[in-house]
Amino acid sequence: MHGMGMTRLAALSLVACGCILGTPSPARGQTVVQNIDVHVESEHPVELLGHSESNTRWSSMCRSPCDVPVPLTWTYEVQAEDASSDSQLFWL
Repeated sequence: MHGMGMTRLAALSLVACGCILGTPSPARGQTVVQNIDVHVESEHPVELLGHSESNTRWSSMCRSPCDVPVPLTWTYEVQAEDASSDSQLFWL
């Protein structure tokens, strides 16, 4: 996987915030996926990618700058548009 390297990491701002207030219980057999709002901003264009545990194919969540709700349970990475270096996987 190629993405944002450590040299550019200082230039990336990734902010996640969310709250859960009175979340109703799911009906029997249903799964509730909780989302969190993420803000991505960087000096160079980047893309936030994510995938669920059951589907390891990467999905584009947004391109910087952006604000987007994303599932809390997914795996993420930030990829530079020029794909010049490797990125680290992360979880929220």
